[in-house]
Amino acid sequence: MITKRRFHITKKGRNTGAQMAVFILEDIQGQAEVVLFPETLKKFEDYVVEDKIVFVKGKVDCNREKPNIFAEELIGLDEVTEKLAARVRIKLRSEDVTREKVAMIRSICEHHRGRSAVFVAVQTPKGRVSAAVDKKLSVNPDPDFCKKMKQLVGDENFQLA
Repeated sequence: MITKRRFHITKKGRNTGAQMAVFILEDIQGQAEVVLFPETLKKFEDYVVEDKIVFVKGKVDCNREKPNIFAEELIGLDEVTEKLAARVRIKLRSEDVTREKVAMIRSICEHHRGRSAVFVAVQTPKGRVSAAVDKKLSVNPDPDFCKKMKQLVGDENFQLA
């Protein structure tokens, strides 16, 4: 969560006179200072609001007494699954695999196209077989996708990684 934000005007460098921001990012484990240089602030200034929950992608700077983060991207809570979930994992037992179930999985994936890869693992009596689904069926694992997939395969057989 963003706390204690402040804005500064740069005094040196190629963006002299431009606005930058610094805020404290706080979670249950502690806090860190986050720096948004002018170009990054322009892209993400709508996210720099006190009490807003964001994820920060950037580089850690250890040149000071307390390390801080030079932000490259801010991700809002509503975008986190789309931007940060790298994989969807679906587990099935061989006896549960039917044409209808495969068609339903395909349909859900087609209606939620995105960048996250889908992997399916089928447990057989002789072991487990895993495969990546065709890249054309990569998904955006938004809450609606997750709900539908969990209803179809069961909570215990669905995972975001």
